[in-house]
Amino acid sequence: MSKDTVSKLLASFFKEDKTRLSGDAATLMAEMLRIFVREAAVRAQKQAEAEDCDQVDIEHFEKILPQLVGATGGGKDSSGTIDVDDKVKDLGMPLKRGKGAREMSN
Repeated sequence: MSKDTVSKLLASFFKEDKTRLSGDAATLMAEMLRIFVREAAVRAQKQAEAEDCDQVDIEHFEKILPQLVGATGGGKDSSGTIDVDDKVKDLGMPLKRGKGAREMSN
């Protein structure tokens, strides 16, 4: 998904017209979506293989979806969530946080 597509998608959810999305934020979100979709495809394929199916169906995706959204295990920490800071570091981008948030060390 392109950075422009991600920007337009996210902007459609902004409550105020004056809210803007930086280029770095759009790039990061595009990369996160790419990773999420790839992980979903891999997990759904493994689920289909575990059920001796020759093709992946929506039911396979539905079975792995809770893992992807952090409802159950499968993440990097005990809560089942993926460590986004590690993904940002992999991209070589600084993580800018809002007021009161902990700062990421480079």
